[in-house]
Amino acid sequence: MNQNENKTGRKVRLNRGFTLVEMMAVVVIIGLLAAVIAPKFFTQVDKAKVTRAKTDIKKLEQAIQLYRMETGQFPEKTRDLVKEPDEVRGWNGPYLEKELKDPWQNKYELTVPGNDGRPYEIICLGSDGKEGGDGAARDIKSWSEEGDEE
Repeated sequence: MNQNENKTGRKVRLNRGFTLVEMMAVVVIIGLLAAVIAPKFFTQVDKAKVTRAKTDIKKLEQAIQLYRMETGQFPEKTRDLVKEPDEVRGWNGPYLEKELKDPWQNKYELTVPGNDGRPYEIICLGSDGKEGGDGAARDIKSWSEEGDEE
């Protein structure tokens, strides 16, 4: 009796591993699952970044209001909230621990005066770092209507 045969004389497979076809089937299934799950995952990541940008803008607004209460004027740039600017009386900051960057590692833009007669405007340029855009690339502004941002 040969080592590759059992007691009945039938040949037995010695290697009990997976065949190439079985491995390819597993790879295809994993690829299909990744194709379905990945877009949903990245959409959630983008939503989280937009939410963080909105929260940062609220922090900046609070710091700007405190700066104005103490100095009687609005800061010219976000750096003025962290480091005392020249020739500004009443500065008791820092009003922020450090200058904030948006979730895409760009600086928030502060415009004084702001648009539409507003005293200031804070803008996050979104994921593309450029004005305009859709989805995660959409600009997030301090004075935006809630419905405009969704």
